[in-house]
Amino acid sequence: YPMGLSHAQVDLFAKIVAIADIYNAITTDRSYSTAKPPFEAFALIKSKLFHKVDPKLFEALVLIYGGKP
Repeated sequence: YPMGLSHAQVDLFAKIVAIADIYNAITTDRSYSTAKPPFEAFALIKSKLFHKVDPKLFEALVLIYGGKP
């Protein structure tokens, strides 16, 4: 984390913004990539970017879309 903060020291809202930003980047068209469907985005986050997100927030996002963690 920036400034050497531990996971517990990072504010909840910063963690929410981080996962929302990653999800948005994957699920919208970009000049370098086409938009991915939600569950493909979840699979990508889980396999390649999981170390960058809060696991509980990731689970909540998946559940919001009707998936199973």
